[in-house]
Amino acid sequence: MRKLVPVSSVLSKRAGGPSGYLANLLEGVKRIGNDEILITGMDQDEKLRGKSPGKLPLRSHLLAYMKRFLKRTLPAALLHRRLEKSRAERGRSFALFVDNLLSQDDYSVVHFHSTSDFHNFLIFSRNKKRSFACVLTSHSPIPAFLEEVTYLSYHGYSKPCVNKERILLEKRDLESFMNADYIVFPCEEATEGYFEWDSFRQIAARKKIKFVLSGVERLVPKVSAEQLRYKFSIPSSAFVVSYVGRHDVFKGYDILQKAAEHVWSRNENVWFLIAGKEWPIKGLRDKRWIEVGWTDDPASLINASDVFVLPNRMTFFDLVMLEVMSLGKIIIASNTGGNKFVAKQTRGVLLFENENEIDLAKKILDLSIEPNTSRQKMEKENLNTYEDCYTPELFARRYVALYDEIEKGVHSN
Repeated sequence: MRKLVPVSSVLSKRAGGPSGYLANLLEGVKRIGNDEILITGMDQDEKLRGKSPGKLPLRSHLLAYMKRFLKRTLPAALLHRRLEKSRAERGRSFALFVDNLLSQDDYSVVHFHSTSDFHNFLIFSRNKKRSFACVLTSHSPIPAFLEEVTYLSYHGYSKPCVNKERILLEKRDLESFMNADYIVFPCEEATEGYFEWDSFRQIAARKKIKFVLSGVERLVPKVSAEQLRYKFSIPSSAFVVSYVGRHDVFKGYDILQKAAEHVWSRNENVWFLIAGKEWPIKGLRDKRWIEVGWTDDPASLINASDVFVLPNRMTFFDLVMLEVMSLGKIIIASNTGGNKFVAKQTRGVLLFENENEIDLAKKILDLSIEPNTSRQKMEKENLNTYEDCYTPELFARRYVALYDEIEKGVHSN
């Protein structure tokens, strides 16, 4: 029987979360010639596909300002109803999307990749008699409700509205985990943010939890390291640090900025190459801090650097780490989540004390004076680890093995 992996977003290898994760899994499934696993994203507006964020026009800035003002001033009940209505519309569309797929074939496993998607299926699906195992992967470094209410606060929603949302979203996550037959994480270290939630500890004690390592397609630079350094006027003698990701506190962008100031006080020839939309935190105003904005070629930027920094405050299992390893580059990462697992596999991943910009700066400075021969060994070890553990083919084969195991359990019941 077949296995279904539906997601409420368009699959894209350059996206984060389930979208990027499943795009890489789909690549692996194709490469190994498996036709039993159907991975598909719900259709979205064509205008949203393949577009870079770009600069916002003045009208968009004004609209954004008005939205922030309304978020802070409208009654909590009204804001809550607006959010709930939007989620319900999206939820019904997703449930219909999954129901249509289920009506076309027989499936032994349906694997949802967010508590939101699974909960929408539970509520709105017409398929009430389940003859398949429901599998759930959450993808957030902490329970999704905690992450979402933090974002609501960060984006200016009033405290009463955030409190109402927290109650609703926690109930959603709780019901999702309770109704899943299996819960999948990439590794045990990725669960650490969940076991701080009392409800999850109780659920985990009686649920089947499986671990399946991720995988990604190898990154290929479009231009050489020398060309990219020349483009941004970076001296050939400079030690270059790269970062690709959101410019917010959740990703630890502010930690990297503070670390840069400490680094420059000791070594003026360290440069920082930064990709990602410059919002909500602006870049440092220094010629050695280079913001390239959104890019469809992160490989060239990473390849032009000596080390990549992953400063997340908390992380699940960041795919960008695996992409960097596919280029054979050294990584300095925060001591959290999946970062800790990968650091056990290779000496090319160095961990710094979580949220400690001083320790991050020290790791950068120490590496900058490390002999080239030592750094080359670390780079080689990262590349070997990628090839031995994290290719799309290996990723797909791990999922084939998991789904076969689950299918046997379905038939035995």
